[in-house]
Parts: sequence; structure tokens; C-alpha cells
Amino acid sequence: MTILLLSRTFLITATHDRVFKDTNGHIPVIKDSHGHTPDFKDTNNHTPVFKDTNDHTPVFKDTNNHTPVFKDTNDHTPVFKDSHDHTPVFKDTNNHTPVFKDTNDHTPVFKDTNNHTPVFKDTNDHTPVFKDTNDYTLVIKDTHDL
Repeated sequence: MTILLLSRTFLITATHDRVFKDTNGHIPVIKDSHGHTPDFKDTNNHTPVFKDTNDHTPVFKDTNNHTPVFKDTNDHTPVFKDSHDHTPVFKDTNNHTPVFKDTNDHTPVFKDTNNHTPVFKDTNDHTPVFKDTNDYTLVIKDTHDL
């Protein structure tokens, strides 16, 4: 199933040769409708930190087993927290792990350091809604649709 978390797009880039790719080898690129990378905020305008279900920070690997480094527009690594300063864990409305698709209906595969897929949800077992700095909901696009 395709989960659209957003109505605009934002850019996630990787540094050097660490490029996150989907399972077809395409590089997903996320940007807003003005072509800018928005700052990630939760619904209370706080910057949300990703942790896995054991409260560890998951390490994402691309299809070449490299760790992509995510940067914001000031070249800083964004840290995601919910409004209670807890790590969100993402689930869909049926408490299932959402399957993310790019615009070509390919599924990017996220792995932690133990080669497991991390599960994200917020502290109330709900899916947090991420807003950009203009309070718009974000949407994921890949480079082939931009």
C-alpha cells in the first residue's frame, strides 16, 4: 500500500557517496513545491528524533549497505522528536508498519544496524504528522518525478 504522509515535497540528500536509493536504484528526493528543503516540524512546531523500538537510533542503509547522511538546508543533521520530546514510531491507522513508495511505486527498504526494518510510531501509537515551516504536510517524491 502507498502511504502519502504529505501534500508537498522536501529534499533529503546524502553526503559524498552515501546515497540512499530505493530498491530499483533510484535516489528519492524530497522537496517542497518551491523546490526548497523544508525544516521538519511536528504538529507543535517542534523538530521531531528517530529511534527504533528499543530506543536506539536506527542506522539507515542504502542498497549498497552505505549509511546515508541526512542534512537540512543548513547542512546540519536533523533530529526528530515528538511534542513530548520522545522519539516517534510510525504506524498506519491499522497499527501496521506503513510501506513507503516512491512515485514509481518502488519501495525503499530501510534497515537498522542489525539489518532489521525499524518501526516508527509516536508515544500514543499514532502516526505523527510532519509539517514544514509553513505548516504544510509533506509529500515524498523521487527525482524522476520532479
